Amino acid sequence: MREIIRRFFKSIISFFVQIKNREQALPEEDFESDMLSDEEIFQEIIKIPSGLDIKVKAPQFMKFLKNIFDNDSIEVLQKWAGMVLLGYNFAQRILIIHGPGASGKSTLQNIITGIIGKENVGQLRTEHLGTAFETSAFIGKNLLCAPDEKYDFLASRDAGKLKRLVGGDIQIAERKHSNKRSVIKGKFNVFITMNTKPLLKVEDDYEAWARRLIILKTKPKKTIKPRIDFTERLLSKEKGEILKWILLGSIKLRTDFNRTGNMVIPKSVYENTENALNEATGVEIFAEKSLAATGSNDGITMNELQEVYLGFCNKNGWRPADERDFKKRLTRFVAEKFYKSTASVKNNGVKEKGFKGLKIRK
Repeated sequence: MREIIRRFFKSIISFFVQIKNREQALPEEDFESDMLSDEEIFQEIIKIPSGLDIKVKAPQFMKFLKNIFDNDSIEVLQKWAGMVLLGYNFAQRILIIHGPGASGKSTLQNIITGIIGKENVGQLRTEHLGTAFETSAFIGKNLLCAPDEKYDFLASRDAGKLKRLVGGDIQIAERKHSNKRSVIKGKFNVFITMNTKPLLKVEDDYEAWARRLIILKTKPKKTIKPRIDFTERLLSKEKGEILKWILLGSIKLRTDFNRTGNMVIPKSVYENTENALNEATGVEIFAEKSLAATGSNDGITMNELQEVYLGFCNKNGWRPADERDFKKRLTRFVAEKFYKSTASVKNNGVKEKGFKGLKIRK
């Protein structure tokens, strides 16, 4: 069995190396005869008769997943977990799961950690990402976990460093009390949990974040209160079957790469990322959809615009930008789109800051 698993990993990793062209693959003659077909993998590792459907017999684990996620989210999670098992973030993705407390997020993180081994997992302390020595703690790790992260971390100055940790960037890791430095490659799998939808600061990085983020949200159901020892009991009874489920995720991931060159994310799951990104650029989306030139000297005040903007956010289920940020971004948008700067505009006989020659679309 150990030899079969070794051959499996050699086979699938060689495939990904070729697809992504990240590093030199083994010469074809060195591994071609050692490649396993999916049929062989299923028969040898999963031990099923040829031609039968592959079923994972992990009833408690699957029940747990179905209690907190929809089917599309479970499918994405399976492929992501398969990538974690391979020890390389081929898809260059960051997994974020959000939901209220006691919704199963931490339990899932503990289960994944238990499968791949605690020694392979590092703690991602997002508040320290900008410090000199933090990346040295990631040496030798396959997965970086940040449990119960603050919802607004991705709006912080150091959030962009996450993209370097997953995007293949070469980084220098400094060590405390040592002159030695290590070179690390940003190949890490990243798993972040938080209680509410992440707040992003996109600026000019909309497409970059769209390529990086996988956002899963737990079902809006009653809180889950499993036994205190639920994870330990689950792993003692179903660890082999959960591993099988993750191995199948690796194979599904390989199929995705073979067909499209990357992990396939269903529309229903991508919409979570899209919604978070649209919320982050909500001021600009509002201005694009709502503002029009009048061709006259009539105007609209900043306060009137903000009132309409708040209604726009409420309609879309977005958290609005604060007043200062709203005014700053709106002023920049109007200058770039309409070539207008702020002016004094009358509102009920009182002069207020606003824009002349603009109106709200009907």
